[in-house]
Amino acid sequence: SSDVWSYGVLLWELITGETPYKGFDSLSVAYGVAVNTLTLPIPKTCPEAWGKLMKSCWASDPHNRPGFKDILSNLEDIARSGFTSTPQESFHTMQDGWKKEIAEVLHELRLKEKELRNKEEQLRLIQMQQHEQANNLKIFEQQLRARELELMGRELIIAQTIPKPNKRRNKFKFKPKKDPVQISLPTEFRHTITTIRDQNCVVPTPPGSPAISGLRIVARQLDRGNIRP
Repeated sequence: SSDVWSYGVLLWELITGETPYKGFDSLSVAYGVAVNTLTLPIPKTCPEAWGKLMKSCWASDPHNRPGFKDILSNLEDIARSGFTSTPQESFHTMQDGWKKEIAEVLHELRLKEKELRNKEEQLRLIQMQQHEQANNLKIFEQQLRARELELMGRELIIAQTIPKPNKRRNKFKFKPKKDPVQISLPTEFRHTITTIRDQNCVVPTPPGSPAISGLRIVARQLDRGNIRP
């Protein structure tokens, strides 16, 4: 089936006179053909019999591709058609038109390929960023878990530890209380004034009122010899 596909490419090259997949690298061609996204453009003015034969050779399902006996039979039918009697000059003119048409189609395909490559590169970068973010989140989660376990261990240690009061460093020493101050007896005590009754002072008082005494305060004559210690 791969030989049939290659023979279809050869037929395309013979009738168009153009290089297959011109401007495409081999890896892109191999991938595009494998996933059936890259096929050779068949010119619109190409004889219908040639176009059908080439398309059948490029069928995506290998079982639907014709065998070489069928290909030979189709070529014999094309040889008996009027296409083989086309003047050489007219045929070259047709080929020039086909080349231009094929060049335009291949140019569009290359633009699409470039666009797809850019999208693939963008997707690859996004996937790398997502992978990096996932790794960073995983590392951060592990760090949080480790801190959580550490805090739990510290809490258990604190819960199991009996607090002990700190020893005082003799900051507060016992000081015996001093005896209360003994107040001494008065010294050099003497009477400097006294009272005497005045016989001449009689003051009448109203009834019910206390009587006014006839006492009078006088200063005493000090006698140094009579001073009591």
